[in-house]
Amino acid sequence: MSLIDTWAATGACAFSLSENSLYTVEAWDLYLNRLEDNGIFTVSRWHSPDRIGETGRVVSLAVAALLGQGVQEPSKHIALITAGNISTLLLSRQPFLQGDVNKLSEVCEELGFGVVLLPGRPPTEGFLGNMVSTRTRDDLSAVIARAELNYSPPTDESPYFFNMLRLTNIGVAVTGSVGVVRGNLIATLTLLGLVVTLLLVAIATVVLPLALRTHFGIESSVRAETLWSGAIYFTLIGAGFMLTEIALIQRLTVLLSHPIYALGILLFTLIASTGIGSLVSDRLPLTRTPWAYLYPIVTAGCLIGLKFLLEALLATMIAAPVLLKIGVSVSVIFPVGLLMGLFFPTGMRLAKSIALDETPWYWALNGIFGVLCSALAVFISIYIGISANFYIAATCYGAVLIAQVGLQRVKARSEALPKVGVAYKP
Repeated sequence: MSLIDTWAATGACAFSLSENSLYTVEAWDLYLNRLEDNGIFTVSRWHSPDRIGETGRVVSLAVAALLGQGVQEPSKHIALITAGNISTLLLSRQPFLQGDVNKLSEVCEELGFGVVLLPGRPPTEGFLGNMVSTRTRDDLSAVIARAELNYSPPTDESPYFFNMLRLTNIGVAVTGSVGVVRGNLIATLTLLGLVVTLLLVAIATVVLPLALRTHFGIESSVRAETLWSGAIYFTLIGAGFMLTEIALIQRLTVLLSHPIYALGILLFTLIASTGIGSLVSDRLPLTRTPWAYLYPIVTAGCLIGLKFLLEALLATMIAAPVLLKIGVSVSVIFPVGLLMGLFFPTGMRLAKSIALDETPWYWALNGIFGVLCSALAVFISIYIGISANFYIAATCYGAVLIAQVGLQRVKARSEALPKVGVAYKP
């Protein structure tokens, strides 16, 4: 893997917000398993003695992969050679033989290469030396925790190799003028700015007008309760749907080996399944008990189950033919899409039966929080993990039950009101 990434998008700091499944512990475990006993895996990345950046993360990734293979002394399996602003890591399943070490040292001296890490030799960079000297993942984590940047080995759970910014140590990026961390800061601030802007727009255009209407008594108590129960309902399903969609794209990108496949297959499956779910909802008594309280719980449980099912597919089908993987992906996502398709039309029918003229607010809330969570989901994936999006989405769909109870209570109260007729007198 010799500087395989294009830097065309570097000006926009795009790498900081994009996942890369080539630089994860799970991927490197696969690489090592593919090596012959005397094989060597090499990785070249950018390097600077003052800012080890990507080199440090590559070394931590190598150590974590070796420890996962049961290697007791990673330092005997790793060499790191530099030439100008490029470092090349050499990684072997078997310890380097003394003859190999001597030959490598001789060639480096002859060609003027720098030797940072070499088995049996003192490291020229103390922090990298401390990492390769660890013998457990806990020891590696302890070494990394003392660093200003985040050198923890990326995983399929959070495959953001190029983002090394710690939110608790943003000052390092603020004071630095160049380097990958400066780009991390710009990208992260851009993402946070987008999230905050979308949130402020949502509050200013939807939430605040709703609050003013109820505060100044423009609405009756029944209609006010309807507004807020409906607002919560449609906000939760908008957020939950988008969190699920982003998490699925990130998972399928690894399984299907390309983001274009992941995006195309996912959008096709979700649009088709949610559309069918919306159609089916007309034929189900979802606004009546116990159905009204059952389908949010079932959907939340299925989202959690889908998260674990996709992880199992990643572990067992990563090398399967792409058509088979596409078929399996569609079959496991389709049922969840059907369930998610029930929510919007069911909620809209329930709200219209109570207050028909309030439904535009719900369309607005659903749309704007869906857009908001598209940016928020990326932030969650980077700093918490992709699985967190599944858990939060499941919580959103489960919490719909609270709004459902409110809407059902208002509906029952309105139906219980006496019907008053006024006689017509010519």
